Amino acid sequence: MWRSPTGFVDSDSKWTDEDKAYDDNEIGTWAYVVPGGEGYYLELKLGAIVCDSVRIYASEWRNSDASDNNLNISVDVYYNEGWHNILNDVITRNTWVIAYIGSSQTVTRARIKFNAVRYDFGRLKEFDFWEVEVGMTLTEMITAIQEELQEAGTIFDTTLCTRAVVKTVAIMSRFMPKRAILETTLIREVTSETLTISSSTGTLAYKPIKVGSLAITGKALDTDYRVNYMTGVVTEIGSLLADTDYTAKYDLDPLMLDIDTFLPEESYIKIERVEYPVGDDPPSYVTFEVFGEFLLVKGKAVSLANNRHLRIIYLKPWTTPTASAAATLTTSLSGSNNDLVFTARVGGTVGNATTIKYTDPGGDGSISIGVSGTDITVTLAYGSGAITSTAADVEAAIEADSDAVALVSIVNASSNDGTGLVTAMGETALTGGSDTGVDGDYPEHLDNVVIIGAVGQALIFMAEKYVQDARTQFTDADTSSGSMSTPLADITVALDKAFTPLAQAVTYLEAGDDLINAVNVGASAAGTYAAYANAQIAIAQAWLAEGAQRITEVASFQSKANVEIQIGLQLLTIAGRYLASGQAKINEFLISLGLKPEYSTHRSSSEQFS
Repeated sequence: MWRSPTGFVDSDSKWTDEDKAYDDNEIGTWAYVVPGGEGYYLELKLGAIVCDSVRIYASEWRNSDASDNNLNISVDVYYNEGWHNILNDVITRNTWVIAYIGSSQTVTRARIKFNAVRYDFGRLKEFDFWEVEVGMTLTEMITAIQEELQEAGTIFDTTLCTRAVVKTVAIMSRFMPKRAILETTLIREVTSETLTISSSTGTLAYKPIKVGSLAITGKALDTDYRVNYMTGVVTEIGSLLADTDYTAKYDLDPLMLDIDTFLPEESYIKIERVEYPVGDDPPSYVTFEVFGEFLLVKGKAVSLANNRHLRIIYLKPWTTPTASAAATLTTSLSGSNNDLVFTARVGGTVGNATTIKYTDPGGDGSISIGVSGTDITVTLAYGSGAITSTAADVEAAIEADSDAVALVSIVNASSNDGTGLVTAMGETALTGGSDTGVDGDYPEHLDNVVIIGAVGQALIFMAEKYVQDARTQFTDADTSSGSMSTPLADITVALDKAFTPLAQAVTYLEAGDDLINAVNVGASAAGTYAAYANAQIAIAQAWLAEGAQRITEVASFQSKANVEIQIGLQLLTIAGRYLASGQAKINEFLISLGLKPEYSTHRSSSEQFS
């Protein structure tokens, strides 16, 4: 919400009616300075708030001429124990103008001055701060999730709950993404660029290139070299493009724009509209298609022109709340399109120890990176008596250095495209690192919605765990069943082994029976055969005992397999309950977002976990 200042400081006494700059009346009252008051600040105060922008409503007045003109003003905001300029430019009179900080900061005051007062009065009619809603950090959210699940973190631990929050925010971003807009100034003509050829190839700074427009001093296109118009890669033909520096001139494709430098693919979900050229009333929206990093505009009358402005309205993911805030540094160099945002890779106060320094070498040389502990020094490229490194060059050099890129990530600052030349910068520390965490950038009222969705995801994750546990049990049961194959085979062997002596015993008994008579010693011979038969029967009994033992083993394996199957079925039942509860929470999450649930809850509410 917009917040008015609560007080002022006019240390130079150059302003009049200072409190009228925040009386919520942009028409009839104002604070003002007269000629001679230009360059003097009016400081506007309020209690500490999380702020990402301010807005200004101002004008000039000439008694002899009621027409106001555009104004040249400067605005600074105070955070991280220092003043930071966020606007120093001409603005439109009698119109709300928003100046963005570039990130959310704890702001306590701002100051504004007229850089010039050309007529009778420079009037500040109204000034406001935008207070960013502060929601729950990840730590607070995990506590709320565990309370909702009535569990202290033993089952639903921090890792599982964090995963649930990340997935929920990602899903919410698909159903209800964040809408954003950016503006860029087009570069379509490159009049003099240093192209370095190394190992018979080199790459131009911009792409895609207009067909046939590339000219390299002293060389002929398609005779001495070839160029890939989409990638900007120049390749030598034969031995006609020696390894050295050349001066290149070229135009960029009038229908295709490389958006990766200011809107990387991973930073947006979908591009909704493209306004070009900016400034038409009503706005002119062009037909377009996106092919990876390239945006193609369509239409017979559409042609991307040098120094024209283009706006992209797009959908992007919400950020996930974190357990700690990462330290950052947004450079504020003189010039345009040359500021970068450095963010510590490791969250918390430890990132505040990281420093960045740009060094002017004062002599010809290429850009290089030096890292000492957590201090990063960028020695800038230099040639023809001046620094030649752009912000994009700095970003590329740091990302190519394994030590430096382990400390920080880098993106272009707001309204910067990285094409501007940087300047020397003294050693500057990253600030704002905190061990207390930050909230997501979605509206605060969606915190409870995210909690509901995360609870559902956590329950579904737990259902997946129990399904995997059940799978393990069924695998064990299968192993137990497979273990029966050996004793089953042994049973067959034992029965086979028992059959042979039993058959032999029968043979002996039948032979002895034929020799039994009272005249000779046949009875004795029969007894001998009977003894033979008894020996064979004993052998058979031993094999039968072996078979019985194997049958007992089979029964044991079968019993174990049955137990494991029963445990697996019980685990599936538990998984089903978790899944049903999770689906119910996901339905509640979707309804909270104003969407129709697509998940079906297959189990009754009595079967769900509370």
